[in-house]
Amino acid sequence: MDVNYISKRLDDFFKKNHLIYTYNDDVKVFSASFSLTGRLQNVNLIISLGEEDYLVNAILPLRVDKDSIADMSLLLSAINFRLRNGAFTLDLSDGSLQYKIYEKCYCNDFSDQQIMDSIMLPVAMVDQHSEFILAVIFKTKSISDILNDFNSNIDGNSSTAL
Repeated sequence: MDVNYISKRLDDFFKKNHLIYTYNDDVKVFSASFSLTGRLQNVNLIISLGEEDYLVNAILPLRVDKDSIADMSLLLSAINFRLRNGAFTLDLSDGSLQYKIYEKCYCNDFSDQQIMDSIMLPVAMVDQHSEFILAVIFKTKSISDILNDFNSNIDGNSSTAL
């Protein structure tokens, strides 16, 4: 497997699904923007290719201010604890938020479903958790209320543990 094969497979996925994207062959990076159903409205995807793998980063369009870093860390810990694949990350130096997923390509026959999941899972996770993230960023509730709401949502919705 090589980076050119991975690039072609991802390029085919974007074209087949009529998605708008760009690809920079010099640095082996795809980028795309996705609309969301919640208040966050959009998320940007950056897909960095390696020789036998790729990393998908869903970059949220908002930053966490220094006063909310601790609360966001608590929320992301609660969310990440329940996830099976990928994780939310918070850059403590600038407050940027991302959802990352790493995809290893073990053979020349990684499936269309594997590609779909690796690209759409970060988008879905950002969309699904955006209300809680926004509540921390805009301080609409205390962190204890946000975590209680999150836990209540999880108890009634098993699909969050993807």
